[in-house]
Amino acid sequence: DVHKVLGIPFSGKELRIPSTEEVSHIKNVICIRLNVPEFKKITRSVLTDILSKKHEAPMSDEEIAAFKTAFILLLMTKFLAPQTLLDNICPKYFMALKNLDDIPNWNWARYVVNDIIAAARALANKLSDDTKATYINGCVIFLQVFTLPNK
Repeated sequence: DVHKVLGIPFSGKELRIPSTEEVSHIKNVICIRLNVPEFKKITRSVLTDILSKKHEAPMSDEEIAAFKTAFILLLMTKFLAPQTLLDNICPKYFMALKNLDDIPNWNWARYVVNDIIAAARALANKLSDDTKATYINGCVIFLQVFTLPNK
């Protein structure tokens, strides 16, 4: 259903959570691609600036890499797998950013489903502990669109 609603691949390699060393390495790679001095300086504004930049000539390989990286970061942070209301970038999907040519080969729909399941469990735990739930993680838009025809 995630594939049908969002049009993202539901086959391919499973995205595994990278190790601490892999996260550190990939953060450095991302900084180089985006021409940002340190990872914590990557904001939604930086990403949208890269995505909306007008190019006079065909994009260079470096510009294409920056665009793809910014697109994945923004897409995951704000749409497919948001983790908070803030613009925090979650490293759980960073393995897909190691080799940009592999982006279409990852099972993005499975990642979204697993993220929604984890978010539902976390919300259930908060509600059972009488903890205030101020935000629901995961791809809420998918859940909204999916439930429309199923009401």
